[in-house]
Amino acid sequence: MEEGGACRLGTCRPRRQVVEKGGRRAWTLRDGVLLDENRSQLEAPGGIGDNCPIQINLLETVMHVTMLKAKLHQARVTHSELMYEGSCAIDSDLLDRAGIREYEQIHIYNVNNGERFVTYAIRAEAASGIISVNGAAARLAAPGDMVIICAYASLSQEEVETFQPTLIYLDDRNRVIRTGHSIPVQAA
Repeated sequence: MEEGGACRLGTCRPRRQVVEKGGRRAWTLRDGVLLDENRSQLEAPGGIGDNCPIQINLLETVMHVTMLKAKLHQARVTHSELMYEGSCAIDSDLLDRAGIREYEQIHIYNVNNGERFVTYAIRAEAASGIISVNGAAARLAAPGDMVIICAYASLSQEEVETFQPTLIYLDDRNRVIRTGHSIPVQAA
């Protein structure tokens, strides 16, 4: 069934179609029956029956915005392991505090050389202060380099209104010196 098209039961029986309504509810059209996200049957406008056309329209397009989810600010690289499987090992306590999950995509910005790269986070020993850039990315950061590690999330317009990132500020030994949820306005 095409967007905005009609389907008369008995003549066109699509196997499955997901329709977003208002950005919240996923409806499934399965064999001429509308189901909500809980798989409960819904009554279509005009009813459902063998001679009743069902009109499905996408009422609203859901836009998502990529927002900063978490930041480890001014972390120091402690290890750079070229022959290790690619990733960035981060002290488990820092991952938990920032809300970054193991294997989550992260962006790393090297303050020392301007390199910017994407990898994923893995857990390092808790309370170790380890920030280890591994694999091919090891060529982009050396022990002692200051880096900013960020994770991002895709949020709906509604979620953006109340969302706040988790900001973790670190000292030169990767110990937390302060946390926050907003970055001060930059003055001219």
